[in-house]
Amino acid sequence: MEGSNLTYLGVFGAGLISFFSPCVLLLAPAFLSYLTGVKADSIRQGRFDRSAAFIRGLGFILGFSMIFVAIGAAATILGRMFYSYRDLLVRAGGG
Repeated sequence: MEGSNLTYLGVFGAGLISFFSPCVLLLAPAFLSYLTGVKADSIRQGRFDRSAAFIRGLGFILGFSMIFVAIGAAATILGRMFYSYRDLLVRAGGG
């Protein structure tokens, strides 16, 4: 990205900071329990299938990615549509 001050390390750090915020950090045990399919006691004792947890985690990440790509594509299409009709929208908004 030319002209941008963002670095991969900076973006990763911002994501890490947001993960450790009080709102998100409290959800981590629920996510882990959901992904592994076992209770917290079983995780502490090491009684869970790591490959099943990996597959569930991969599905979770792919699902999230698909949703956000679809939302981004829809926003791009709507933005281009509004941009092509901007003169009409300005007049309608002024009226």
